[in-house]
Amino acid sequence: MTIPDEALPKGDEAPQAWIAQHTPTNAPGEGQMTTMASFWGCSAAIAGMIAGNVVGAAKLLKIKQYMKALGGVKEAVQLMWGASFSYEKMQALGGALGALAAELAGVSSIKDQCFE
Repeated sequence: MTIPDEALPKGDEAPQAWIAQHTPTNAPGEGQMTTMASFWGCSAAIAGMIAGNVVGAAKLLKIKQYMKALGGVKEAVQLMWGASFSYEKMQALGGALGALAAELAGVSSIKDQCFE
């Protein structure tokens, strides 16, 4: 969420460079593995996706906008948790949560950690 919006429309290299310069060396949840959807596993997967440059700038901008509309990463994951990490429930709720779920479902590491 802290990547400046102006860095995102400039192609994939700009956000990757920003992430490389601003990523702490000991990110919380790094290397964490779980076998089912969980708050911490989902949060770590989202952080790993952003830090690991798993998606392009355009998708990252969409995800960032949806998370901002939901109040931030922590609040978005809490809403996902409240929906039992069920993709179908998030889609049924619609709005920014449904749109965010649709964007995140395309990223396999997040799908494994955030959706049962």
